[in-house]
Amino acid sequence: MRQRKWPEDGSCEPPDEASYDRYEMRGDEPADVGDPFELALALFRCATRLERGLTSGVERRKVSPVAVRTMISLRLADGGPLDLGDLARAVHVTKANVSGELFRLEREGLIHRSGDPDDRRRIRAAVTPLGTVRLNQMLSAGRAAIDEALAPLSREQQTRLRRLADLVDADLDGTADPGLADRRAEQVQAVYPGLDLTPIRTSMAVGRISGSVTMLLRGCLAQAGISLVVFHALVVVVTIDGGPLDLPSLVPLLGVNRGSVSWTLRKLESARLITRRPDPEDGRRIRAVATSDGAALTSRLLPEVRARSATAFAALSGDEQREFRWLLDRLAPAPRIALA
Repeated sequence: MRQRKWPEDGSCEPPDEASYDRYEMRGDEPADVGDPFELALALFRCATRLERGLTSGVERRKVSPVAVRTMISLRLADGGPLDLGDLARAVHVTKANVSGELFRLEREGLIHRSGDPDDRRRIRAAVTPLGTVRLNQMLSAGRAAIDEALAPLSREQQTRLRRLADLVDADLDGTADPGLADRRAEQVQAVYPGLDLTPIRTSMAVGRISGSVTMLLRGCLAQAGISLVVFHALVVVVTIDGGPLDLPSLVPLLGVNRGSVSWTLRKLESARLITRRPDPEDGRRIRAVATSDGAALTSRLLPEVRARSATAFAALSGDEQREFRWLLDRLAPAPRIALA
């Protein structure tokens, strides 16, 4: 495999063959877009890392990212009537979740709400003075966490990643308003004129399409009673085919923590989809083999998963998919394993 070296200055050039030869060969080469499922997994890893960074930032203020998004929505509505369904879509949760979040925020004195006298299906809610102070603190902490997570990309690269994500998002949901995110960003900018929204918009765009693509893939995995992470681990075991598995390497590969990796492998073993034993050459590693049931399940599901992944990214050209994968990999690098 040829080794590629990419620009040290962070400049964003699409990783096509023409740009390869401008740099000394070093490091992993950008992934081929021949397997759309690998692109979906790279997106999932990146979104998980960004969400984890945001969560760790705002949880220092003892509040969830959902609370931040809810309070921003209420701040923008400025006490006007709100439909719970619209609010849930803006916050990216269910109506039940946003109702629970409103209750918690009101209990903590961060918002005040009442019924809309003109329409009982809607509410009126406003951020209290205490809520305004807390929201500003949370935005500062969250912004610092997002800046840290997006540090491998320049502002231009962050913008490019968001634009590619927006293309995927608009194609996945034909009813989506492609200008909605821009209008919402303009509203936030009006309230916080000194805030650079590029990192926040990029993080939200990646998280939004990761959720949409994950839901698309769950459609064919649910019938087998298997999650995306568990299925990914099974495909890795099939690919390794009895070779050594390094648990720490599976953490970035699967986009979960080490405890979740161990739980995932135990779940596969208890379902009799894999067998595992210690690696005789290194006690820190294991040897895992797919059972006949595991191999059959992979053979049955993988073509459909790949087909759905291809559909998810159909709005991007081949070069755009390569660029998208390259940008995602810079944010959440993982070991290269060409899936079976």
